[in-house]
Amino acid sequence: MASNRERLPLNWTTRGSDRTDPDGPVGESGRWQSDELLRCETADMALVACHPLLMQLAAALIGPSARFGGVGAMCREPVSEPPPSTVPPEYLADNIHWQLWHREAGGHTAPSHPRCIASLQCIFLLDACDERSHCFSYVPESVEAKRALPVEESDDGRMVVQRDTITGSSTMWANEPLVTREGWPLGEGVDAVAPAGALIIQNNRSAPPPCPALPDCFRGV
Repeated sequence: MASNRERLPLNWTTRGSDRTDPDGPVGESGRWQSDELLRCETADMALVACHPLLMQLAAALIGPSARFGGVGAMCREPVSEPPPSTVPPEYLADNIHWQLWHREAGGHTAPSHPRCIASLQCIFLLDACDERSHCFSYVPESVEAKRALPVEESDDGRMVVQRDTITGSSTMWANEPLVTREGWPLGEGVDAVAPAGALIIQNNRSAPPPCPALPDCFRGV
């Protein structure tokens, strides 16, 4: 990824350091992201992203409608700046800059699916992630809870978790701890702590991940 970013910098977007958000001038500083790796590094990326065992697992979880969606990459560099004074006290105490709890893919869901899965994310950890350097946390949510979510039809005809509800996609995009949200029905997040080379598979309609920025760690996914 480092060589790709050096050779093709326009394929990568930066987050945080180029923003002027008053609530977090460092925001997600250190985050670099690209959706072009498979196209540019086909031989290397396809070996992993299109591995037969991974495809079989995805097909077993999703069903015969499973299709390959694409490959992205994200890395986080250490952030030396202190957290902005505007972040919640709970975050300042842990030296956290920014946590954006949300549902992936805009909250689109599939209540009729046996596991309530419309799509999956398969995340390979290229660096070891411990309690201080992990990239992701996830809020556990059962299939029954997912099916009970209030949904509405989106513009493209798909079902989406109502955005103005406490667990809706838009209302979760706030730099605010889960436990301080009035009426929050779910528990705390579970940190994805694992060694380098680990694979994390998540229902893409779950409520992941925060985006912490701690100065003494490197995050790479």
